[in-house]
Amino acid sequence: MDKKNNYCMIFKYLKKRRITYNNEFSFVWKKPFFNNYLSISNRINPHIAIVGQSGSGKSNAANVIIQMLSEDNFNLIILDPKSDYVGLANSINAKVINAKHNGINIFERGMASINEKTSELSTILQKYLRLGHVQSNLLYRCIKYTYEICERKTKEPSFSSLIFTLKVFKKNAELKNNKTEANMLEYLLTRFTSLEYLDTKNTIKISEAVNSRTIILLKGLGTVDAQSIFMEGILKQIYTYAIMHGESSIMKLYIVVDEAGKLGDNPILGRLVSEGRKYGIGIISISQTAKTLDRDVRCNSSLFISFYTREPEELNYVSSFISGGNEGERSSRIKTALRSLSVGEAVAVDYYHKEPLILKFGRVKNQTPPMAYILDELTRAVIREKELRNELRVNGFIDHEIDMGIKTLKNNKNIQQYTIKYGCAYDDTWYLGNVLNTPEHDISVGIIALQLKRFGFYVKIHNTSYGPDIIAEKDGIKYAIEYETGLKNLNETKNMITERIKNYDRVIVLCKKTDLINYNSITGVLCMSMEDFLVYEECTAFLSTVVKIFNKVSAK
Repeated sequence: MDKKNNYCMIFKYLKKRRITYNNEFSFVWKKPFFNNYLSISNRINPHIAIVGQSGSGKSNAANVIIQMLSEDNFNLIILDPKSDYVGLANSINAKVINAKHNGINIFERGMASINEKTSELSTILQKYLRLGHVQSNLLYRCIKYTYEICERKTKEPSFSSLIFTLKVFKKNAELKNNKTEANMLEYLLTRFTSLEYLDTKNTIKISEAVNSRTIILLKGLGTVDAQSIFMEGILKQIYTYAIMHGESSIMKLYIVVDEAGKLGDNPILGRLVSEGRKYGIGIISISQTAKTLDRDVRCNSSLFISFYTREPEELNYVSSFISGGNEGERSSRIKTALRSLSVGEAVAVDYYHKEPLILKFGRVKNQTPPMAYILDELTRAVIREKELRNELRVNGFIDHEIDMGIKTLKNNKNIQQYTIKYGCAYDDTWYLGNVLNTPEHDISVGIIALQLKRFGFYVKIHNTSYGPDIIAEKDGIKYAIEYETGLKNLNETKNMITERIKNYDRVIVLCKKTDLINYNSITGVLCMSMEDFLVYEECTAFLSTVVKIFNKVSAK
């Protein structure tokens, strides 16, 4: 039989390579299982669930299985929240996609009506942002309004357009003196700023992903909420693609969903596990706890693998689930086995052979990730060109490869550069990934943050359409810091600064010396040139200037 059609080969190949079976598991009711387990000749259900606490060996086990599936010519889509699988990219010939550069538009309607899509989105966002009923109703109105406005302009909505709608609704609520609604919209705006990384100019082509091997990195999306929304969105698109292309009797695609427990009771993941087989799709769900997995995932996964766990409630659930009852103290014995597992060992139960066994997974050798991934990690914050190149050399890349790698990512605008020339210690060519505004703006914001950290400030780079570029704090005083390139309309800047003054103790505007004249007219703030700011060597001198200027502002 063709290996691709015979899922039971997974066990044969695992035994051959990195997994060994422990036949010394001393329970009488297990003994017959080991004699018959590897002789399975047919397998219908392809789905696998892997659970266990952090550090117990789940990701390593998934790496083993992924390598085997690759060698058996299966296509793979790996949803990777922690970059645990990027080291496999070269060995399994997989394309690495960073979700912060190449994403999905969950606002895409397809064949759904505005009402249907609005209802679907508001339900998803309510779940992951943990919104109350009243907040959800308000969000529903905002989403529907966004769709209606964008339809008139014949363009697809996005998180940016929804955030703009929230601001409009908030302004209207304030004009009507509706403080309750204004406060709710303020809260929604705060929550939605963490989702702006889901807006990308480039989108993943599902037709290409399902017919190849793709590792999708989710770490750059920042929050768990953003990662979960992305995962649900892409799983829905895969499911829609599968329906459109009809049923298949041949297993051709495996989807690896790490941190699947964070999706909770998830209709789309449950539906893929329930129906995926008829479309030639297998799901490998990985979670720290079994109880947080969708019920359909738990019930319909043919192979259930549990690594070490000690949390009492989870231990009781998993031991009962694996044992299928407590005849002959099966459950209590499984519980004992789970508590005594070493790293890399797991108790497994199979749908067709109900008795458990112990698997031991060998370590997968660490491999150098692709340069694109390393560059992406290095440019999460601003970095000097010399430092960037040295780090790549340490990872084994030669200068020619480094030149080509940087050039490719620059052409794709995944990383960008800007040269500082202020006659100070920061003068250099700097690189940064995920530039949201202009390279000058975002790299300058990063360098301002470095200088403030040198001065002992607590610093958070906000740099979104809602909120300051930098929020800084020192000695109990909260600062909002804006870098202005001079490209924004001056009245728009003044309105923005007025909002900052309401919410922060002190507001500082930094710009080039040549642009300083444009911002000195703004009252209530400290305006300073980058040339002056970056030459400060000590915090005391900088704070002395800040206090002096703000005392003058207060006197006025």
